[in-house]
Amino acid sequence: MFLSVAKQVLLISIVAIGIYKSLHCRYKAVGIRLDSGDLAYLSVETRKFFHAIEEDFGVVGFGKMSITASNDLNEETIDALNKQVIYVVPIQNGW
Repeated sequence: MFLSVAKQVLLISIVAIGIYKSLHCRYKAVGIRLDSGDLAYLSVETRKFFHAIEEDFGVVGFGKMSITASNDLNEETIDALNKQVIYVVPIQNGW
């Protein structure tokens, strides 16, 4: 399974904005929030992407950014996420 082109473009755009702001605006990106889709799969792919950005472009700490998940999360969904992947910090609906 691969990320759709639209999701790849969105993820690349988010990363580009974060890198630009960190270089020019004294801004430090700390993470992203996944709100829909296969949260476990998306978190794994996002973590791989973040590690690649850190290694390829020398953006220190980018691979350790927080990945949070929200949506219709209940105990069952959170338990399933914890069993599948360790990259997501679940949060309840909204902030």
